[in-house]
Amino acid sequence: MRVDRRLLFVIGVVALLALFIDGFAYVYRTATSQPLTGKIRGVPTLSIPFLGFEQQLFVHKGLDLQGGTHLELEISKVRSGTPIAEARDIAVAIIERRVNSSGYAESVVRPEGNNRIIVELPGVNLEQAKQVLGKTSYLRIYEWVPGTPDAATLQELNPTDANKYQGFKPQFTNIDGSMVTSATRSTDTNTNLPDVQFSFNNTGSDRFCTLTRDRVSHPQGTPENKIAIFIDKDLVEDANVQSEICGGTGIITGGFTAASAQALAVQLNSGALPGTINLVSSTEVGATLGASTVKLSLLAGAFGLAIVILFMLLYYRLPGVVASIALLLYAAIALAIFKLFGVTLTLAGLAGFILSVGMAVDANVLIFERVKEELRAGRTLGAAMEAGVHRAWPAIRDSNISTLITCFVLYFFGAPLIKGFAITLAIGVLVSMFSAIVTTQQFLQILAGLRPARRLAFYGVQAPKAA
Repeated sequence: MRVDRRLLFVIGVVALLALFIDGFAYVYRTATSQPLTGKIRGVPTLSIPFLGFEQQLFVHKGLDLQGGTHLELEISKVRSGTPIAEARDIAVAIIERRVNSSGYAESVVRPEGNNRIIVELPGVNLEQAKQVLGKTSYLRIYEWVPGTPDAATLQELNPTDANKYQGFKPQFTNIDGSMVTSATRSTDTNTNLPDVQFSFNNTGSDRFCTLTRDRVSHPQGTPENKIAIFIDKDLVEDANVQSEICGGTGIITGGFTAASAQALAVQLNSGALPGTINLVSSTEVGATLGASTVKLSLLAGAFGLAIVILFMLLYYRLPGVVASIALLLYAAIALAIFKLFGVTLTLAGLAGFILSVGMAVDANVLIFERVKEELRAGRTLGAAMEAGVHRAWPAIRDSNISTLITCFVLYFFGAPLIKGFAITLAIGVLVSMFSAIVTTQQFLQILAGLRPARRLAFYGVQAPKAA
């Protein structure tokens, strides 16, 4: 079998892409005028505007490696008679959307018991977590009508806000957050301050149009000309209506910062929680390993890899060189996939990756032993390499497929901690198959074409003695 130039081209492209992704942090540091060592500022992000491509490229660490926040939430005061367990599941889905919209990676959101929710956010401090997760963010729009707020209104709303105007009380207009279809943070062109733009569904749009048409008929500046926007219990905007608004959109201004406006937009987009969320317990978690232990673990991994490479070189000689190059390429590709697709690396995930390294070496061992058998049988070097790869493939395929089936079962039926192990192991197995079959095979064929590399002693086989 001759060298396939197309496969060599594919190997070269994959290797270059992997090396670029793995080293992108240094490109980012150089582009942002940061030193090449020390803590990096910002998130390394590759942006290609004309392709519409934007991707963060860095190693995503789990809670045990990075530290973060562990929260235990409890849902109560469920609205509309919804069963508590069903309300809990709805809240889990909404909190997941909030977490994802906020850009918190490697998060864990899972139900606990009948009415509790566990949230783990790596790299997020306690105050950031509370801001997004601890609020119901239920938007309601009121109008001011003559009268005095009753006890129910004062319990439902902030009493100070409800009594803002002497002789007037807030009256609910039946327009609420359930009618909001989208919300985004924007900037007021007049004041240059952050605000939140939102859109209604058809029902909300019709009701808002009717409300503003009625309000604009009253004198400007009077309470009856205003609409009051409440988020939970608090009045965030009390706006004059200068004309009827029938386009189904609105803007909330209220002295927001960029962060608070973004948080409100996320909360409105993800939906109103079906009840009140109480923070039962919260803990800022330090990294389980710690910085020094992580460095020692990396050194141990590098030392182990060096021992494996040394063994391959001593025992398999020239093919061991091929295996070592393929193994280094395998590690570069796997790490690039982790960065590109945002795979979370936890302690369990690292174990899965290290295990896959051993499996990648195992595939090479099977190939090389087959090659040695063919050489001893008198085949030429090129034929022995082709036959060795061909005959080793069924064993490599079957063992790796069995491992992939195990990964599938662990991912879909295992606990969250086990899923990280399953993902990294599955990625490692797939990359190791590419490395062992495609990369190793092509490199061996290159060796077969080099005259100085044709000595059988380079492959651990004694040349047959002359009769």
